[in-house]
Amino acid sequence: MGDSTDEIGRQIADTRDRVDENLTILEQRAAANARRIAIIIVIGVATGVVVGGVAYLVYRRMRRRSSARGRTAMWASALRTAAPAVVTSLVSGAVARAIAARKEAAARVG
Repeated sequence: MGDSTDEIGRQIADTRDRVDENLTILEQRAAANARRIAIIIVIGVATGVVVGGVAYLVYRRMRRRSSARGRTAMWASALRTAAPAVVTSLVSGAVARAIAARKEAAARVG
């Protein structure tokens, strides 16, 4: 009976050793896979940040141009519309001042 107990003990010890070896191998594989997944995630996030940054810069550049064009067009339109009125008011103001100056000069003389 002692022989069979010793043999069962050895079989249990052998089985434990194999399970430990298998567990060690699985832990190493899991660590390697975790590193690989972490690298893939970092590359994906970095790529996303770069693509997003470029898209944002393109968006801002296009938006800035279009709004600048719009502002330029708005000012040009406003100047075209207001120019005749401004010229008229400047001319009439200058004419009014000239007439007032002549009236004063005439009043002093006469």
